[in-house]
Amino acid sequence: MEVSCEICEYTEKDRSVFKEMLAVCFPQDYKIPLTEAQLEELCNEIIHQVTAKIVFLDLLLLDKVAKGFISYQVDTPMSDWCEKENWGFIREIFIAPDIRKMGYGKILVEHAERKLTDLSVPNIYLTTDDSIDFWINVGYQKTGEVSEKNKGYILIK
Repeated sequence: MEVSCEICEYTEKDRSVFKEMLAVCFPQDYKIPLTEAQLEELCNEIIHQVTAKIVFLDLLLLDKVAKGFISYQVDTPMSDWCEKENWGFIREIFIAPDIRKMGYGKILVEHAERKLTDLSVPNIYLTTDDSIDFWINVGYQKTGEVSEKNKGYILIK
């Protein structure tokens, strides 16, 4: 049976499912435990930036069920994160644990790259600390730089 896969922009109706994914992403993937209050604050902060059109947030839907997300931006001083002004920046990516290593992360990355290219960014960068192999496999290169913001390695494309 074929699975339908689509990527759609975040809307307010997606808030609860997005918050549920954050509740998995931060403690399991980033090893950052969050209280319910911290999770709510983080969700509100991200959604505020999306609503203000500073950050883009798109959801991966498989058979109409949200199973991942990617957030990205064009770096500007308006953002809370601006290390390479006017560059595209992939902020976060999350794929539900039960569908990892099936190519959906690559699909989300390529989607964000197309959107950023449409906005005429000269290059795209991201920071990571333990997913370097994934990023190299989707075409990013190590720079030798370390982020001032989160101390992660900076990779570019």
